[in-house]
Amino acid sequence: MESFAKRHTLEKRNIYEGITCAKKFPQSCKNVLPSRSSDTQKQSTTPSDGPDSLLPHLGTCGESGAKVCFGAFASFETRAERARQTLMDQTKELRALPFAEAAQKWLEQRRMYIRESTANCYRDYLQRLNEYFNGEERARLLLKDIHIGHFQEYQGIMRKKYHAASVNHDLNILTQIMKHAELWNESIAAHYRPLPLPEQDPLKVMSEAQEDAFFKFASTYKEGWLAYYVASLTNNSTASGKELRMLQLSSIDLDAEPPYFRVPKNMKNPNRQRLIPLNERGAEMMRRILKKAAERGSTRPEHYVFPFRIKRNMFDPNRPASESWLKAQWKMLVDAAIEAKVINFRIKPHNLRHQVITRLLDNGVPIETVRQIAGHGVDSVITRHYHHARVETLARALDVIDPDKKKPGFVPRAKGVTNAG
Repeated sequence: MESFAKRHTLEKRNIYEGITCAKKFPQSCKNVLPSRSSDTQKQSTTPSDGPDSLLPHLGTCGESGAKVCFGAFASFETRAERARQTLMDQTKELRALPFAEAAQKWLEQRRMYIRESTANCYRDYLQRLNEYFNGEERARLLLKDIHIGHFQEYQGIMRKKYHAASVNHDLNILTQIMKHAELWNESIAAHYRPLPLPEQDPLKVMSEAQEDAFFKFASTYKEGWLAYYVASLTNNSTASGKELRMLQLSSIDLDAEPPYFRVPKNMKNPNRQRLIPLNERGAEMMRRILKKAAERGSTRPEHYVFPFRIKRNMFDPNRPASESWLKAQWKMLVDAAIEAKVINFRIKPHNLRHQVITRLLDNGVPIETVRQIAGHGVDSVITRHYHHARVETLARALDVIDPDKKKPGFVPRAKGVTNAG
């Protein structure tokens, strides 16, 4: 009895001694554990502990042998070597895969280094590349067999179907994949050239009369209510369709003074994240939009204002609308406006962003303020790409000139001399 009490006290005091993980470790890892003294060996009553058992190290008890040898207790050189070997194995694996499989694995490896919005762009580029490399003649082409001829053939085929900028984006992704697999060589580098981009005229800006007529027409075009709501909100906030598509209920506060909404963080351009106050018209359009959102099931803070359409009259508020969410209605609205001779040129949703930025600058709002509202990192972007003054503004600017000086026969007069005419 006395012996049992003594033994029980010792076991309680040395509670960790009864736990062994020495048998879990490979022989090569035993040097990380301290040796057990002969006295402690005699006191231990754990059946698995023999005379050669080792004290569990508090930092490794319960861990697998692999973790002890190669994990937290491995040297820096060992961990670095394992990381290098893993990278080399991945590189070798990519080379021997068909393009579609290699591209998918490359994107998975890149995910931790890029934004979700960037990953979505990459998927679009890879979709077009897969369209080419999954063709009947190239379906079995391995990544290591791609050469400069494929780059040039891709340019020749795809430039007939897509904008030159899109083709260049696609081949930039192919270049990244080739470099990651260590397949980029001097032959490709010496001969590959991106397609030249056509010169683009600045996006057209509607005149004041055209703008008023367009929105009056859009407000009565019931088939295009979504296009009208989004267009009006853009025209009163600078928020683009892409920004509004990702908007969630938690980002809107119509009870604040002034009411506002926040452009979400998950945009490709980090400068686009911003708070936009709503003017009276903007607040009214937002209320109409939220009413429609509630009808489609968006009622919780995490729900999207423009939910994903599953099928007719069925929506998933936990997902944002598809990237083509506005395309069909916008086309119908613009076609109808042109047919009714309300406007005489095609406009895109992004034109309205130009429209409002132009209007702000025309009315003397400082560039720094416009930059903060529009979400641009530098002022030069606004002055170079967005500010296309309307004819009315240019005319008003010329009106400040003295009307007398516009007379063709004007000659500066000296004292006591009058001008005839």
